[in-house]
Amino acid sequence: MNPGLILYIIGIAILFESLFMLFPLLVSLIHGESDVIPLAVSFIITFLSGSSVYLLTKRYSKYELRHREAFFTVTFSWVIATLFATLPFLLSGSINSFTDAYFEAMAGFTTTGSSIIMDIEIIPKGVLFWRSLTQWMGGMGIILFALAVLPVLGTGGMQLFKAEVPEISVDKLRPRIIDTAKALWFIYTGLTVLCTAVYMAGGMSIYDAINHAFTTMATGGFSTKNASIAHFKNSTLEFTSSIFMFHWHGCNRSRYNNIDNNSHIGNV
Repeated sequence: MNPGLILYIIGIAILFESLFMLFPLLVSLIHGESDVIPLAVSFIITFLSGSSVYLLTKRYSKYELRHREAFFTVTFSWVIATLFATLPFLLSGSINSFTDAYFEAMAGFTTTGSSIIMDIEIIPKGVLFWRSLTQWMGGMGIILFALAVLPVLGTGGMQLFKAEVPEISVDKLRPRIIDTAKALWFIYTGLTVLCTAVYMAGGMSIYDAINHAFTTMATGGFSTKNASIAHFKNSTLEFTSSIFMFHWHGCNRSRYNNIDNNSHIGNV
């Protein structure tokens, strides 16, 4: 076991999580919400923590990541990412209990959709956007995102991919795992944009459309309204939600099968 290498990759994942925090901060600034400072502080804490871990363990990047370390890395990445994801909830006062905040963040990342918040509509828009964004990130995976944009993991990327996406046989991946991760994120993001556009065409505001597109693609169910999609009393929006949830999972499964059938071993 190489703890330094595990922490190095976790540091990268936390860095990416901090960058995602900039989006709800921007939303809060646009809408003039009260959660600007809490979101900014959350970003700073997360960014500095991720940067520190990354810089302190960077020397371990030359080591090869083995299977056991890969599974430890993916598991603890989600546990620690959830820890930092509680910051916007706690610092904004939207959730006062750490246990409740951790539960809410974990429900987002695991896309289970469970929630301890009784009145969603009183939550500041920035924090609510972060809540939806955690579910969108969880729908694909922080590790897959890191693989897609940071080709620094060497041959260990294969082990990480297997740990994050166990449905795919490692010995039948595309020649470059980074290419596979990029392709998956490209499809996921593209469908999210399309879903947002359809929601807007159906009558949602751009804010509600983006939030619901995030959670639709993740099939998690978080919403900006207490009554969820039923709040809009629009059968077209309900039908759109169902279609995109089915389409993403069908596309995801089709792509996995295509990788298994047509790919061969290669280096990252």
